[in-house]
Amino acid sequence: MMKALLVVEDLPAIREWLVETARLAFPDTEVVAVARCSEGIEQAALRPFDVALVDLGLPDGSGLQFIQALRNHQPSAVPVVVTIHDDDEHLFPALQAGAVTHRAGKKGE
Repeated sequence: MMKALLVVEDLPAIREWLVETARLAFPDTEVVAVARCSEGIEQAALRPFDVALVDLGLPDGSGLQFIQALRNHQPSAVPVVVTIHDDDEHLFPALQAGAVTHRAGKKGE
């Protein structure tokens, strides 16, 4: 059973959508949301998370930095990259850092 999920997304509307979707899908799971890489790293150092939904482009660093820090603090946590990018340049570094990816569909898909 998933107990805690972390959302690391800087865009408020997308962050709120991810939080709402996570709460609907996992009603018994605590959902924590942050907007910056540093805030995500801080949360990961403070408490355990089962899953982290991570944007790659954050205002104070890359989502890859967060994924690496999460893997160091919590090797059993599953980082999932939530992105509109589907090219090798974005996805391979995320996979190498330890992420799982889910490509968000384009409008109408």
